[in-house]
Amino acid sequence: SGAWDLTKSSFIKNIKWINSMRLKSSYGTTGNLPTNLYASQSLFSFSNRYNGDPVFFLSNVGNPKLTWEHSYTFNIGVDFSLLNARLQGGLEYYNKITDNLLNNAAVSANTGFSSILVNEGKLANNGVELSLASRNIVKNDFKWSTDLNISWMSAKVKDLANDVISSPLIFREGENLFSFYGREWAGVNKETGEPMWYVNEYEADGKTPKKERTTTNDPAKANQVILTKAYPNLYGGITNRFSYKGIELSFLFTFTLGGHMYHNLDRNSADGKYIGTYNPTKRALEGVWRQPGDDASKPLVIYGNPYLPETLSDRYILSTDHLRLKNLTISYNLPKNFVKKMKLANCKIYFNGTDLFTLFKYNDINPEVSYSGYTNAGSRYPALKSFRLGVNLQF
Repeated sequence: SGAWDLTKSSFIKNIKWINSMRLKSSYGTTGNLPTNLYASQSLFSFSNRYNGDPVFFLSNVGNPKLTWEHSYTFNIGVDFSLLNARLQGGLEYYNKITDNLLNNAAVSANTGFSSILVNEGKLANNGVELSLASRNIVKNDFKWSTDLNISWMSAKVKDLANDVISSPLIFREGENLFSFYGREWAGVNKETGEPMWYVNEYEADGKTPKKERTTTNDPAKANQVILTKAYPNLYGGITNRFSYKGIELSFLFTFTLGGHMYHNLDRNSADGKYIGTYNPTKRALEGVWRQPGDDASKPLVIYGNPYLPETLSDRYILSTDHLRLKNLTISYNLPKNFVKKMKLANCKIYFNGTDLFTLFKYNDINPEVSYSGYTNAGSRYPALKSFRLGVNLQF
């Protein structure tokens, strides 16, 4: 790693509104061991019995060529302080290459095993991060400051011999990391109310869908395609802080753009398929087909629906774009003369709230999911609002 203090350079040192500016860069490499420390070795076991006698059998197929997974990370950026430190921040670009990925490769069932751990594949993860801290207003009694953090990222599979499918995701060379893979939803048959999917026939390469498309009511006849990716392109947060005499106010907004989630609860409550097993969401009954000619957004509802509406498709993939008031704090510092009479150093009364407001297309889901986009139990429902009222005493 290294850094260059640009403010000592002749082309910057005489610019008065630049207080400091530093160019920095670093490069490093790290390794990752397999979680199974004996994956490189073939192991035998006596743990089972046959007709009461001990059984000597192969319990692990070793890979003597197995090695570390390697990551190579390059960063370059600039830190700055401007306008008498009224505006400070940094801008940084990073590029991380990971190769010799530890993957389970499929092997012939004749071996008695389904896979073997190998080094295969390469990932590229790069992005830009911006952070700003500004003192917007600085008066005797009134102050206003802002912190802003924004990140843009891209993650691609650069090298992979064979597709790795972990439903609903696929890892394929040349595609985004955490790409959703499934059938493409074509809507509802207006006359019958049956669900429809696009057939999506492939070009000669077996991966690129043809432009001409037909529909089918049989998901077995619809080919799976890459639908979209899970992780967001852009995410960040902005915090504003205000103070006037003894009153303080701060609030944090967070956001994401360009991400998606696979909402499994929507799938489980679709069109009456699992009535009695899963409680349907309110949205599951909105816009359903009822009679011939209906221009419906959801198929007919049937108990134990035989038309396979639960088939994995982009019908159950939702955008996670949102804006959320993540945190809000209002406080009041009691006057010093009053505090001294109470023989205290300071006394602050405060109110704090979290997840108070979310601007999101769906009001019954938490849009904050992992980069894989797969909803867990916590994200199936809205984030809980919390409120705290308290007093902070200093003696």
